[in-house]
Amino acid sequence: MSDTTLQYFLEYTFTASDQCPLDGLVTGTVDALTQAMSNVENGKLLFLFKVLAEPKLIAVVQASDAAELDSALTKNPAPSIGQQVQVQCVPLRPYEAFAKEVLGVETSFQQTKEWAAGPGQFYWLTVDVEYMGMTQEELFGIWKQEAMAALGVMEQDGAKLWKVPTERKVIILAKMPTPDVLDNTFMAGLPMFNQMGNQTHIICKPVLPFKSSTT
Repeated sequence: MSDTTLQYFLEYTFTASDQCPLDGLVTGTVDALTQAMSNVENGKLLFLFKVLAEPKLIAVVQASDAAELDSALTKNPAPSIGQQVQVQCVPLRPYEAFAKEVLGVETSFQQTKEWAAGPGQFYWLTVDVEYMGMTQEELFGIWKQEAMAALGVMEQDGAKLWKVPTERKVIILAKMPTPDVLDNTFMAGLPMFNQMGNQTHIICKPVLPFKSSTT
């Protein structure tokens, strides 16, 4: 079985105003998130990105106890901005665990926070998979091929992948040298897009690593 440390994807959306400009909302949220992670067992802010040109932050966090994490995250140190910050939370399963335990891919790989050396643009991708006109066994056969290809990219530290439990949804953080390489990788290089592209839906957003005095 996979590691019992829980991981979550957080998506923050901000509504700025004259009284609460965007910079203040973002900085206050990051400070609160960082503080929350320090107050929970095995709490860690694994990844933090700002969506390019949008009032949005995304984060991947981990903790040992969901109730403890919820308590820490909902203790807003700046109540006056609470209505201007909306958050969505999705549970995550490491993709390599899903590939091994569900799809039957033989792998001992475990992803880390490290990224491939060299320049590149970061992207946040959300992939939703349908399988009309085929059985689940047929879907998993294609998905297994997909997982083997994806693990190859992950082993080169070019992407971090998670499966959303109980959903046919994958969340990806990727670092690619150019948009052309990203497009070629997904449109031409992955089995799921080649074999069932009309049932594989993807949203792609450019993101920037977020740094503050506390992260």
